[in-house]
Amino acid sequence: MRVRAGGAARIATTALAGALAMVITAPRATADESAAVTSPSGSSESFQPALDHLLQAMQQAVAYDSALPFATPASDATLMTTLQDTNYELLMAGLSRATELFDGWFFQSPEVVAGDAANPRQYFDFFTPDIYYSVTAGLAPGATYELTGTVGGGTEGLSISSEAITGGAVQTQSSLQLGDNLVVNPNGTFTVDIGPTEPSGAVNYIDDQNATVEGDASLLIRDMLGNWAKGPASLGIHCVANCPAFVAIPSTGLLPGVGTPTAGIDSLATGLASAKIDSVDSLLSTLFTAFAAFTGPFNQANIATGETAGIELPVNTMSPLAPETGFGAGLESAAVSAGNFDLPVGEALIVKVPDVTSAYSGIELMNVFGAALPYTLAQTTLNNTTAFHDPDGYTYYVVSATDPGVANWLDSSGVTHGEIFARFENIPAGTNPTDLPVTTEVVPVAEV
Repeated sequence: MRVRAGGAARIATTALAGALAMVITAPRATADESAAVTSPSGSSESFQPALDHLLQAMQQAVAYDSALPFATPASDATLMTTLQDTNYELLMAGLSRATELFDGWFFQSPEVVAGDAANPRQYFDFFTPDIYYSVTAGLAPGATYELTGTVGGGTEGLSISSEAITGGAVQTQSSLQLGDNLVVNPNGTFTVDIGPTEPSGAVNYIDDQNATVEGDASLLIRDMLGNWAKGPASLGIHCVANCPAFVAIPSTGLLPGVGTPTAGIDSLATGLASAKIDSVDSLLSTLFTAFAAFTGPFNQANIATGETAGIELPVNTMSPLAPETGFGAGLESAAVSAGNFDLPVGEALIVKVPDVTSAYSGIELMNVFGAALPYTLAQTTLNNTTAFHDPDGYTYYVVSATDPGVANWLDSSGVTHGEIFARFENIPAGTNPTDLPVTTEVVPVAEV
């Protein structure tokens, strides 16, 4: 059941931008500093306790993460900003769950327009700038959707997957992949029908019923880029049958798992339905309260996922290649290797990765919590189009803080301890790279 929100929902849609500004901007805000914030209605009282509570929850999450045995001062310094970015991620996912605005809403990373291009938002869970992630959590039960797109000039691989999402848990249900079972027209365009029943004559179809969790199904699109300058795929989605209301809040709330009694949270949906939201202030109070309740559990789920990316392995080692399905919302046609680096200035880590036939391959550096190192002004990531591949069947990468003067340098940007994540996507059927070793060696930079 989806609840029609009426006038209260219109308040929500117009105020969400203000809510985002309050929560996400002003890096490293403290509870004391936030006391001067004035609400859009001119009052500084009604939502202030909820905002203070949210900031307190974020500070508690920072304390939790900083106390972990692998935490470092360099990574700790980014935590509050990453948590702010995580709240933005939750807000965008929540919007996609609640609206039919603009023919569908995607949370996207990296972003096309929002934020400073030289300082993009960092998220947990080993996001990579090579892969454009587009997520919508708002596929209503019984509704039929049409996804249209055009393969990008820089697209090396493309996957479209239905996802069952509950809080921080994600499970891939069905997927279509470029070069496998996704049918693309000669001009690069494609159409995918999504819903409970396959339409007559459908060329590409995803049944989203098994991905429906607490009121809605989710869709995750990975556009895997080689040459960034050639651009990503263009995508659009709209409902074509049994569509929900223009603004329709699921009865379980904006965020899967947040509105349930076991979570102990008064969801935004409940607030809207109860007619207690009669001003921007009361909306912000409800929104901040929900975020405060979810910040801790979502942070811990993200950190637990980040730990699987190799931070607990022996220092300066990488795991053998393994199925990506062991890492959250992974694809069956993908393989990954996770590891870490711990290097003082003047030392380098040589990472020897076997070449595997795939549509896309890449490697990236992250901090100890699984957030990508800044990549716009430093070479912290490489892919199959930007790396040099040795004729011996391996690709050799060099991790160091200073340029060794050789190909495939991964700039640790002064971070002495962090994670490394290598991945191969859209591996052809019949190819199984599982357990192929990824080896490492620590050497002085001068001897690389």
